[in-house]
Amino acid sequence: MGGPARDRLLRVRKWLIPRRGASAPMVLAVDAGNYKVAFGLFDGMGPPTRTLALTRESLEAGSLPERLDHALEAMESEAESIQGACVASVVPSLTGALASALAGICGQVLVLDWQSAPGITIRYEPPSDLGPDRIANAIALYEMYGGPACAVDLGTATNFDVVTATGDFAGGAIAPGLATSAQSLFERAARLRDPGLKPPDSALGRSSAHCLRSGILLGYGGLIDRLVQLLEAEAGPFSSVVATGGLAELVAPLCRSIHRVHPHLTLEGLNIAYHRWQE
Repeated sequence: MGGPARDRLLRVRKWLIPRRGASAPMVLAVDAGNYKVAFGLFDGMGPPTRTLALTRESLEAGSLPERLDHALEAMESEAESIQGACVASVVPSLTGALASALAGICGQVLVLDWQSAPGITIRYEPPSDLGPDRIANAIALYEMYGGPACAVDLGTATNFDVVTATGDFAGGAIAPGLATSAQSLFERAARLRDPGLKPPDSALGRSSAHCLRSGILLGYGGLIDRLVQLLEAEAGPFSSVVATGGLAELVAPLCRSIHRVHPHLTLEGLNIAYHRWQE
């Protein structure tokens, strides 16, 4: 990629907290995961005004610029109203194409990674292994909840992201996602059938479906509680443990350790990063 498109593909190199009352551009945040691509439109700071989720397969089918135009239409927005975008992508084959297409639509594009993380010290080895979605979670987590704190992002994998009292990314843990684990079990065990993700009324199962729901859902709540306990013992008492991701609303009530659900934490972290850079 070269020429004007490359010039518009900017990386975060500085950070400043936005001034209150300053005019803010409409920002498009894009969180490209292994299965799903989430979009959020922001008019200043705070929660997104509109959101949209597409499967990665549907986004990659056909012309990417056209698919992005359709996504904006679905969010009742036009490219002319968007002054910039911030992207976190864990799919290397999609990152460059997505950023280039967005540059043609929005103008300025921030591609978040370990080198461009705004205002955060990353304690991770090697830092290049740290996913940009986790960086965005850490930025939003500390900005909104302080630290030490932990974000639990429930997606294809479940990421535990810990920030310190000074906002550093301290590390965390990665576990197989709830749905990922369950699907693997059903593919390998011929006699077991998917019972659905409905939490059971009791742990003691008296049918195979009940036993599976108990083990998968209640057991996963126990996994989260135990990992949070171990992480907290090393990082210090958490001011907040915040769940996000596609399964957060389902799993959070099954955990004792989760304090609140923040559905769009990753998108909000991307928006914060963009505004820091713009100021």
